[in-house]
Amino acid sequence: MKHKHTVRAKAIFIVEEKKYKIVHFGQDRYAISDLEGKVVDNANNYGYKTSRSAYLAMNYKFLGGKQKSDSRKKQLKYWLNSNPANKKIADEFQEQLEWNFKELSRDEISLDDIWKSLEDTHGIEIPTFVKKQIMK
Repeated sequence: MKHKHTVRAKAIFIVEEKKYKIVHFGQDRYAISDLEGKVVDNANNYGYKTSRSAYLAMNYKFLGGKQKSDSRKKQLKYWLNSNPANKKIADEFQEQLEWNFKELSRDEISLDDIWKSLEDTHGIEIPTFVKKQIMK
């Protein structure tokens, strides 16, 4: 049984000199196609459930999402291994999260407060990418 797919463009995205768009694929599914209408990715013929998930897949596949993610992980690993004190700071951050769980959930303190206290204690400025990556 063949399914008929209506194709309606949601938006056009330019990636590395090529133009892609998110299109309707079937009843309530989405796919990524080029401007000529050729389907480039449709989640192994299942289609993406939402246009947002199709957009995220396109971003990951065509805009280097995986390479960026791997690069951030390498940066964090380098930072942690570059100085033994850095690993200690990361461990202390985890301990502070556990100790201050109730205060964090009640918004009595914030993650920035914990980072600031660690920076003051150790006398260093912790890079922003480290703060973001450790939380993942």
